[in-house]
Amino acid sequence: MADIPQHTAESQVQEDTLEPSPKKQKLEEGTDPVVVKDKEITGSEDGSLLTEKDCGITEYLSSHQGFTGVLKQRFSDFIVHEIDTDGNIVHLTDLSLPLEKEECPDPGLDLCPFFSAEDIAKLEEFVTREDKAATLTLPVQEDKEMRTQMYKTLKKKYPNLDGRTVKSEIGASVIEVSFKKGESRSSQVWPQSRGKHLKFVLYKENKDTMQAISQISRFLRIKPNMFCYAGTKDKRAVTTQYISCFKVDAKRIQELNQHTDTLAMGNFRYVDHPVTLGQLKGNHFTIVLRDVLGTDDQINAGWTAVRETGLINYFGMQRFGTTIVPTHHIGRALLHCDYKEALELIMKPRHKPGERSWDKPEQCRQKWSETRDAGQALAVIGRFNCVEQYVMTGLKKHQGKNFQAAIQMIPKNSRTLYMHSYQSYIWNQIVSRRIRQFGMKPMAGDLVLDSNTVDGADCDVDDLDAVKEQSQKSAGDTASQPSVIVLTEETAANYTIYDVVIPLPGYGVTYPENEVKQWISDLLKKDGIDADTFKQSLKSFSVSGSYRKMLVRPEGVKWSIHRYDDNTIPLVLTDRDRLNNVELPTQSEEGQLKAIKVEFSLPKGCYATMVVREALKMETSQSFQISLNR
Repeated sequence: MADIPQHTAESQVQEDTLEPSPKKQKLEEGTDPVVVKDKEITGSEDGSLLTEKDCGITEYLSSHQGFTGVLKQRFSDFIVHEIDTDGNIVHLTDLSLPLEKEECPDPGLDLCPFFSAEDIAKLEEFVTREDKAATLTLPVQEDKEMRTQMYKTLKKKYPNLDGRTVKSEIGASVIEVSFKKGESRSSQVWPQSRGKHLKFVLYKENKDTMQAISQISRFLRIKPNMFCYAGTKDKRAVTTQYISCFKVDAKRIQELNQHTDTLAMGNFRYVDHPVTLGQLKGNHFTIVLRDVLGTDDQINAGWTAVRETGLINYFGMQRFGTTIVPTHHIGRALLHCDYKEALELIMKPRHKPGERSWDKPEQCRQKWSETRDAGQALAVIGRFNCVEQYVMTGLKKHQGKNFQAAIQMIPKNSRTLYMHSYQSYIWNQIVSRRIRQFGMKPMAGDLVLDSNTVDGADCDVDDLDAVKEQSQKSAGDTASQPSVIVLTEETAANYTIYDVVIPLPGYGVTYPENEVKQWISDLLKKDGIDADTFKQSLKSFSVSGSYRKMLVRPEGVKWSIHRYDDNTIPLVLTDRDRLNNVELPTQSEEGQLKAIKVEFSLPKGCYATMVVREALKMETSQSFQISLNR
């Protein structure tokens, strides 16, 4: 393999100045990609927001010049479709109810002898609405034997209901129906022909997955944990993914389509098993970059390089938060068991003193900062479900003294993500140094996944979903870890850099048998952390390690260049647009502005923003994107 030239930030700037339009360097078969040092980006003007350098994102693979463009100028410019385990791209194509097998009627469940069709319809609507505080009044049978049989049938068909004979306001006997206290929906009669789980496609706009599920659960008056999903999807985007819920009739969820403009649910079917975390192959992205500044040659060079070479498999900026409080700082505090510091970071106001915010969590943080009173902070936020509400509830419950208990009020999946953010921060720094110092060749001591024991395509990524799934396992369970092979001088020649994995630090993983192992140790030591720190006495705060491939190649990369004049005009169609037979407006080829439409697929846990970064050679941090929009 060819030697890799070393590029410093200064030399790269000089090269860009001397050669404003360099030709794309063709990667011949059997040669290495060229590693290019990132240009120095200092972030926002006040230095308060994270930059890529702050998160260890500093290197590129290819040597093309790059260009600029605005990412996510409109949330509809970023479309994400889940790819299921069979490789199918998940689309919302049908809003109708599922066809069901006709069941042989059970004569023991027939209410027709006792009630009119109108009363039966009222009863079914009452059950579907599931208002635990409500009651329903129905006419009673005069005949005692018929009345007894009616109660037996009612109890058999709706075991979660109570029925009793009472006097109406006018003194007539009626049946009062109500829900039994403490009875769950699982006690309802469920058609035997159905699977016990409703699986459907969730389409959402400008909401993250948990916000969408929270909205659906409020409408249905059921708990959010009744819903299962394979992974969370971006907030500022249009996304589709599979969701499942236990014993919920499709009609109830379909009704929500009439009450929201930002969600749509469809492709309903009843299945025997729920969707589980990590149960996806990856995601397919359709992205529009607007206000592009660059020649067509530069654009084609950038995307060709991504298609042929791929990119460094960095954890993107979303992993570390978009505010002045990085999530990995909170994770570091939790690993130190410094729960007070973790809470203070969570509750640190993001706005400047005196700045008014309409954001409920920020108002809660500001009230806590001003009063140090959890009760007053809670009064501001009410029942708004968020991390701030959880920790203030816990702190108030324990008289403002037990910070560990307050942190434990955060749902486990959300809580562990702080610590996984710290792992990602270490991983990014290590992969940058590994590529910068040793280039693109596998070397003795590197790790690769053992293909004899695991499917490398399915376990090469510690993504958001996998770590959440892993956090639910007991702290001593390392059986789910893939096996790795430590390369020797002889075996290294049998692999490429695309096979090499770097561990995310934690318990239960193997570390490289070369300089990389010491680098990881040094970074952890700098933060006062060692390998034992990750396995704590409290299982819910223990973090196992995992493995992530250094590089990734997107599949199906294709792009097109467009001209336009109006930033508010859509350049791609969403699934909802297609359902509504919307057509894209015709764009003039003489438009003053340039845009790129690009499509590609990534394995689960890989970041589309890092693909854009490699193609454009452009910072993807929020501060830099804000500067482009000015």
